[in-house]
Amino acid sequence: SLSSDNSSAKDQYFLRRLLHLQHICQRFECQLEEGIRGCDVAEFLLHRLHPTPAVCGFPREKAMEFIRAKESSAYDRGFYAGPFGYVGRSEAEITVAIRCGLIDNKRSANPGVP
Repeated sequence: SLSSDNSSAKDQYFLRRLLHLQHICQRFECQLEEGIRGCDVAEFLLHRLHPTPAVCGFPREKAMEFIRAKESSAYDRGFYAGPFGYVGRSEAEITVAIRCGLIDNKRSANPGVP
């Protein structure tokens, strides 16, 4: 099984500056136990990292309680946010896609998008 006991977060956060926005980032690494696959690691991390504070708020549990209490159950967030990236044998890069949409040849899945 996976645990956070054999991982270490680098204490230093860094700022990734892009043209019109910036992100606070932190690198971390771990040593995989025998028999652990990359997809197991990705699943482990995604359950702990998503939703991010940018999507849900912080602390996560209290923010989610607030959203559930105040937001109408009739409101459908649809494809609002989710993890996006790849998992390889020796590395993975996963980011958060925010305000997403699904577009096909016939229609859009987001309200207000023609």
